[in-house]
Amino acid sequence: MTELRFLWEVGVEEIPSRYLTEVTRELYGRMTEALAAERIAAGPLQADSTPRRLVVYGSVHAEQDPKWTSLRGPRLEAAYRNGAPTPALEGFLRRSGVPVDELIEETIDGKPYLVARRREAEESAAVVLPRAASKAFSAMNLPRSMRWGSGQWRFVRPVRWTGLWLENQALTFTIVGVASGSLSYGNRTDHPGALVVESAEAYPRLMESVLKVILNQDQRREAIVAKGRALAEEAGGEMAADDALLDEVAALVEWPVPFRGAFDPEFLTVPEPILVTAMKVHQRYFPVYDRSGGLLPYFIGVRNGEGKDLDTVRHGNEKVLRARLKDADYFYRQDISQPLATRIPRLAQVVFHAKLGTYADKIERMMKLWEETRSLWSLDATEASAVLRAIQLLKCDLLTHVVEEFPELEGVMGGIYAKHDGESDMVADAIMDQYLPRWQGDRIPKNRVGAVIGLLDRTDTLVMSWAHDIQPTGSEDPFGLRRAALGIARIGTESDVAPGLRLITLLETAKVLYGLDPLDLIGLRDLVISRLKSFWADKSQVEAVEALLAKDDALGTLAGRVSEWKQVADSAGWNAYLAGFKRIDRVVRDWDQSHLEPRYGDPQEERLAAATRQAAAASQRGVSSWWAAMPNVLDGLTELFERVLVMDADLTVRSRRLSLLAACRQELARFWDPSRFSAQDSQKG
Repeated sequence: MTELRFLWEVGVEEIPSRYLTEVTRELYGRMTEALAAERIAAGPLQADSTPRRLVVYGSVHAEQDPKWTSLRGPRLEAAYRNGAPTPALEGFLRRSGVPVDELIEETIDGKPYLVARRREAEESAAVVLPRAASKAFSAMNLPRSMRWGSGQWRFVRPVRWTGLWLENQALTFTIVGVASGSLSYGNRTDHPGALVVESAEAYPRLMESVLKVILNQDQRREAIVAKGRALAEEAGGEMAADDALLDEVAALVEWPVPFRGAFDPEFLTVPEPILVTAMKVHQRYFPVYDRSGGLLPYFIGVRNGEGKDLDTVRHGNEKVLRARLKDADYFYRQDISQPLATRIPRLAQVVFHAKLGTYADKIERMMKLWEETRSLWSLDATEASAVLRAIQLLKCDLLTHVVEEFPELEGVMGGIYAKHDGESDMVADAIMDQYLPRWQGDRIPKNRVGAVIGLLDRTDTLVMSWAHDIQPTGSEDPFGLRRAALGIARIGTESDVAPGLRLITLLETAKVLYGLDPLDLIGLRDLVISRLKSFWADKSQVEAVEALLAKDDALGTLAGRVSEWKQVADSAGWNAYLAGFKRIDRVVRDWDQSHLEPRYGDPQEERLAAATRQAAAASQRGVSSWWAAMPNVLDGLTELFERVLVMDADLTVRSRRLSLLAACRQELARFWDPSRFSAQDSQKG
């Protein structure tokens, strides 16, 4: 089958950078589905995008794949009479349009029928592609949509042009009121006017050589990095590495042209996080650092298009940044003119949440929770004192000018101001780290004081939210409760601040202390564990984490317990162990009596009981000793099932054996819940 090259471009007003990847992926998926539904075989499609255009391209067969349909006619016995076609057969022949000699005989439900097979007409790709593109576009799920003009059409941004080329033919169709054509446009700076696209094959070359558009976002990233690094090296520095910012900038431009700007070195007296945030978040600039990691008075900006006045662009950007840094310097000087602690009374005027009170209320609850749980934490006297002070100052930076201007610096500025005021490093670092981890791979607080603060803060938020029916639903989580749950899970498992602290104990303590009985916290506990499982998914089996936490939800020991489990699960007897447990579980799952008799008259019962006692004693020396005793338990179990009838007619004997098996089951589940494991996955690790 002949293959033809096609390309579809949708020209739009600038799509916000945060939506570009999702919209591109959606258009690619929908076009792939539409072509398959239209029976047009296609090679692997590709999709690229810039802020102003979405492009899907590839190769397709010249016409649809064949499709045969079957039309059932009369039963064979009713089709002929005396060798001649009956009226029923004649009517079927007229209806199907198939000659009688092309009918085939098929058995349907055990009876012979005459069946006509017809091949549907195959349409050309030139006919099908416009229909497929229209269907794909209308089927897209959009993160956001808008209407424009007087029409009712909706898309993420207004559609201004579209083109669909099959080889050198520009196909005609319409989407959201915009008719396709053969024109395309370059970047706004270098080639804002229209230009005719001769063919699908010519399109990519035309974009790059004439219209100054790099279609592929990864290539735009590479161009930014290569030129940006060279410009930074010319100034004796290195361009900051920031993948998130690089992705954003690459999604903001069609033809990236990096340039180096500068700012007055006097601003380097302002704390670095303020300068960096002003450059990255507000202006999308890349800071420049010296070889030792110190900030230099330069930045790398990225212009869209080459233009003829790059110096003017540079000076304009320097002027804008200077104004921002001057404001930041003024706000910082104002903030440090009074100690952070002077803002504590004003926290009563800042609402944390309409249902959860002010930040002063939150700090008061955290103080009580700290006093109630202080014996649970592995802290010395100095650390305990630092926790108390950090709680008092924790949210004071919300009332500073810098955080009002740069909300991204919540916590960070609190730590900076605390150090300026002479607070200890423990206190300052705990305040600075209070929002860590902010995402899945982020680090946890650097010291134990910060770890305790992080656990107390998130416990308060989650328990109070649960009490007021504020919970994440589906993809909605406006209060960031999943992130708070992840914080508890990560800090609890990765810090050494409370190795034996059980999750449910922490949650229940807050519930009782806040007078929230009879609040059910099982769902909240499950939320934290679900976040933990999602984080550990790449480190070990999710089912192992489930099994261990089902037995003991002490977060601090989880990493060590997972390591012990892996050693056991990698051993040769693991599958036999799972099989033995599940064999018992089927018999005594609903049996509520579990005990071992001092002595058993039956030798099989006595052997299993003795092996179970030995395993229990060995468990006191740890998992490896317990596992070494397990073969005797499993052998005793096998012998019992093979030589005695557990469900004996004598109720006394039956009860004794069920209780023995229940005790054995309990021992097999001493360190984890074996029912959570699947045998076929057991050797992972």
